Amino acid sequence: MAKILKATRKTVRKIIRRFKEHREEGLKDLSRRPKRSPNKTPPHLELAIISVRKKTGYGRVRIARVLKEKGIEVRPSTVRYVLKRYGLQGRYKRSKYRKRRRFYDFDALYPLSHFEVDLKEIYDKGTLSEESITHASKLNIPPYQWTAIDVKTILL
Repeated sequence: MAKILKATRKTVRKIIRRFKEHREEGLKDLSRRPKRSPNKTPPHLELAIISVRKKTGYGRVRIARVLKEKGIEVRPSTVRYVLKRYGLQGRYKRSKYRKRRRFYDFDALYPLSHFEVDLKEIYDKGTLSEESITHASKLNIPPYQWTAIDVKTILL
């Protein structure tokens, strides 16, 4: 029978047992949801987290701190999972560094009118070996490099 159904013998035995017990209903797929969750956060703790969130609007770290002051020990990660489960996550806030701020009014500038000047030390011991630094100093290569960039046209 298992070869005909292209299944294991254990599966065939399980189907036959279910059919004998429940008839047609026994052939339907059963829920795979766990019957118990021993590590789930207790309901009274979830209610405390939700009430602090709705009252203050704090994030997970501050909620954990407020509950710790009340004598309830909870981790910020637990708070995060509870807030996610109840749909109380905060909105994504873009940080300021992503916005590109312009330092110049490019419309008012003319080409070759404003330059940015930079000075760089060439003899960097972190990137160059000791031999190359001594070789460059014997050849009287200056230890600095000047760079000037036109702001409007970005010419070097």
